[in-house]
Amino acid sequence: MYGDRHVYAWTPEIGTDIDGFWPSRERIEPLAQQTLPMNLAAAAAAGSFVSVESSTLREPNGDSALNPGEKASLALDLTNFGVGSASPKLTATVTAADDKDHRLGHRLVSIPSLNRLSKKRRTISVTGGTISAWGMGRIKVEYKEAGKVIRTDTVSIPVAP
Repeated sequence: MYGDRHVYAWTPEIGTDIDGFWPSRERIEPLAQQTLPMNLAAAAAAGSFVSVESSTLREPNGDSALNPGEKASLALDLTNFGVGSASPKLTATVTAADDKDHRLGHRLVSIPSLNRLSKKRRTISVTGGTISAWGMGRIKVEYKEAGKVIRTDTVSIPVAP
């Protein structure tokens, strides 16, 4: 199909040898549930599919963790894995996934034109909150287009007491 119409097409193999070509009635729904994440990812990638590919925490004291009250910067490397360009109206809202981990407030990150398979780095400031033990803090990145949430990523950063 790609050679004639420039359309990507494929048929995934699902189930087991026991299922055969025509699975039994009771196996149809479980097989559909099993392939749902793959099909949703393929549908999302048909347009733009922006995601945090990596993140880097830069903090001043050199222990590689965000400490209480410490101000640091968090670089988010965004990649458009889709086959279409991201809308110029695409934004990302960055918040703490858990309020106890760090004080972010509500950061709006603009993502100017991100062509397919291209990357952009966006840096935000973060301040360490009060926590009781070393661990991983979670930051939620919510992508919006025209005010509507289209997907969410979660980024983990090291935090210290």
